[in-house]
Amino acid sequence: MTPNSPGSFDAPLDGAFKDRILRAITLLSELAAALGPGRHSITCSAIRVGEGFSLSSELLVGTTGVDNPEVVPPLALALSEGLQPDWSSGLVVRSHHHEGGHDLLRGWVTVDDGLRPLTASEIELAHTTDPLTGQHLPPEPGTVFGDAFPLGDPEGPDDGGDERGTALHDV
Repeated sequence: MTPNSPGSFDAPLDGAFKDRILRAITLLSELAAALGPGRHSITCSAIRVGEGFSLSSELLVGTTGVDNPEVVPPLALALSEGLQPDWSSGLVVRSHHHEGGHDLLRGWVTVDDGLRPLTASEIELAHTTDPLTGQHLPPEPGTVFGDAFPLGDPEGPDDGGDERGTALHDV
């Protein structure tokens, strides 16, 4: 997806904002290609001192690419905020009805101008810990946690679909 493709930005892009948006679009495009066909819920959260936000969208990936490109610009905008030096951000992807009918959860956190993949253990810990008390929460039934795969490779994403990041922790 480029700034002039369907579901793109109407406003002109310039400077550091343009660089962050284009980087976010690239990362999201790589993510969609690597996830492969299916329904994937993506949540992007970004925080910095005194403020934060979260945005969730359903990404529908078909055999020829993203079937609902209109969801990419808001996700790219959210992710681009997290790529700023004073922000922390992350992506959580729930791939619905993965192997065995379970939902597969994977996650990434922003590091510099890219995303660091989380291990299955890291995403499981994040999703089973109460953020206010630190106490353990039971995992959601029917959910498995998987190792995320690298994004931002200069050679582009592997087009192996869900074959990447297959280490799972069953719930």
